Amino acid sequence: MNTLPAESIEELIRQRLKVSVLPKSVVELVHSRAEGNPFFTEEVVFMLLDQGVIRIRDKVCEIVSPDLKRLQFPSTVRGIITSRVDKLEPREQLTLKVASVIGRAFSYRVLYDVHPVPDDRPLLRHYLDDLQQRNITLLETPEPNLSYLFKHAITWETVYDLMTFSQRHEFHRQVALWYEHTYAENLTSYYPLLVYHWQRAEDWEKTRDYLEKAGTQALTNYANEEAVQFFSQVLELADTGRVQVSLATKAEWLVALAEALFNLGDILESQKILEKALAALGWPVPAGNGRFAFSLLSQTIQQIWHRLRRYGYHNRLSSETQQQIRRAVYAYELYGRNSYFMDDTRHLLYASIRGLNLAEQGGPSLELARAYSVMSVIAGVIPLHRLARFYAQRAVEIINSTHDKTTRSFVLSRVNIYNIGAGLWSSVREQVAQAIQDADELGAKTQWLESVGILAWFNNFAGNYDDGFHWGQVYHQWSETIGNERSIVWGLTLQAFARLHQGKIQEAIPLLEEGYAFSGQHEDRIAQIINQGVLAQAYFLAGDVDKAWKIGHKTFALMSESPLPAAFTAFDGYLALAEMLLDLQETYQESAKQIPASELDSMIKQTSKWLNGFARRYPICVPGALRIAGRVAWLEGNRQKAFRLWRKSLARATAIGMPYDEGIVHLELGRRLDVSNSARIYHLQMAYENLARIHADYGLRMVEKSLALESR
Repeated sequence: MNTLPAESIEELIRQRLKVSVLPKSVVELVHSRAEGNPFFTEEVVFMLLDQGVIRIRDKVCEIVSPDLKRLQFPSTVRGIITSRVDKLEPREQLTLKVASVIGRAFSYRVLYDVHPVPDDRPLLRHYLDDLQQRNITLLETPEPNLSYLFKHAITWETVYDLMTFSQRHEFHRQVALWYEHTYAENLTSYYPLLVYHWQRAEDWEKTRDYLEKAGTQALTNYANEEAVQFFSQVLELADTGRVQVSLATKAEWLVALAEALFNLGDILESQKILEKALAALGWPVPAGNGRFAFSLLSQTIQQIWHRLRRYGYHNRLSSETQQQIRRAVYAYELYGRNSYFMDDTRHLLYASIRGLNLAEQGGPSLELARAYSVMSVIAGVIPLHRLARFYAQRAVEIINSTHDKTTRSFVLSRVNIYNIGAGLWSSVREQVAQAIQDADELGAKTQWLESVGILAWFNNFAGNYDDGFHWGQVYHQWSETIGNERSIVWGLTLQAFARLHQGKIQEAIPLLEEGYAFSGQHEDRIAQIINQGVLAQAYFLAGDVDKAWKIGHKTFALMSESPLPAAFTAFDGYLALAEMLLDLQETYQESAKQIPASELDSMIKQTSKWLNGFARRYPICVPGALRIAGRVAWLEGNRQKAFRLWRKSLARATAIGMPYDEGIVHLELGRRLDVSNSARIYHLQMAYENLARIHADYGLRMVEKSLALESR
């Protein structure tokens, strides 16, 4: 606390004593002891008043003690407070101590009911009035919900510390029992308070019970920081031996903790916690490359065997075993999700197959529907599209027979991740909207946010940039509310992607820069790649070649660090980088003199190879990859190959229904054809129609430029 000068201390004393006349000797005494600390000053003044050293008459402070300099003072604030409490009547001291157990703010009703001396209860109002007069407590709220407040936190803490441990334990026990009895019909709002009191009472079984309930409630309400706190505490109780729990129960707590950590954006720590949970359940993630590879192969063979023999379910499993399997399936589901965002394809594949094999042992269930929907995404990555559609169909069949909204929301979002990547768009919008609605009705914020992100990406891919921007805004606003840095980057990038394609470059750049500022603060490599790749392109389109090259070079290095991501959304980052590099080579040769030509050429070819890798997995990526391959062929002087690739790109974009890609490929064909070629005008006109329909203004300006040249 900041110190105050002598004149300010004098004014503070006048205010607290409510006097107009104040002896200089009192000011000097207080200042010498409190050394300008305003809180210490208040306590010294009130101690002098309590002890009768000074008195107040008609707003005049009078000195009663003949020799102020010989007075003995405690040297600390806590000492002063203790001295003041010691001067109270024993009954007032007890009242104050019981109040301190209730909390810094304490209800009169609670204090009355738990006070250990029934005969003193009628006098409590008198005691509290006196404590208020002494400036130890304040009235917080009047009747009918009468409550008081310790004036300072340090006063509350000091009074609390004056009790013996046995006194504290008993008073906390009584307060906890009061809440349990009084609010027995609606105890959920008081879980955190009951945790506090039973913890201080050192009743560990009760503490465990309410920590678990409070943690579950916090996780459900998306209060993730509180959930982490509660589940960490209950796990500590188990680890220190204060409570005895089964490994299954401990695993449940670990999974809940991991989920809360993921929601906060701490994916790496979440992954470590899930590994502990899976080990506790008896289905650990294998350690070491050799063991991991063998286990992955074994699980893959097992799943192939299931598919070949149209696997029948093991209904003879005990209910306890089935419950254990369900826990493990859910843990592997979360482990796979973390791996997806960490761009860890090996562990994503392992978690998905292992989880499905376990789920199939337990028979038809909601967990099995979820596992099938996850495998539809994984099969699409491999890519085995027929198998992916089979898994998606099985997942949907199960949810249609159960009508469970939680599972339906999850399954529809996962199945449509596959559908978007595969270019199967006929029912995407309707089904993802259903997933959002279900999650919203259930208050399942994690699932809701994921589904909103899926809908935003779909709209951007489909050329519905206004809708893509809107859902990106929704995603970003909620991410900021919860403080999840990883999600914030996604939300900003979704908005910027839409604005960039609409030609609103100066709106896109600040959004991308804000997202770029979070680089290194989260483990989501895919989000970093998309953000940085699109930012490099935006800088180039804005005419800032130096920044474009700097960010582009950094993005290329990031892409080179690990194999191709499993997420098709990462494609946009790679595509944006490729377009920037090609534009740099074609258009800004003079400005790019400081950029080694051989390095630029090498980066273009490698980026094109990466895009082809995406195209082998995802039909949605084929038009863009072919377009870039055509540009590379054109730069190499192979005009025939370039036109052939662009025509293929156009056919695939038209088949899927990707108006932006259609328009850009028409533009590419139109501007590359000879002026004498009659198809030139056709392609430029088709480019204009497609791009105008989706308000892709930057592309339109390029078309208009080409048409203007044509008219000359």
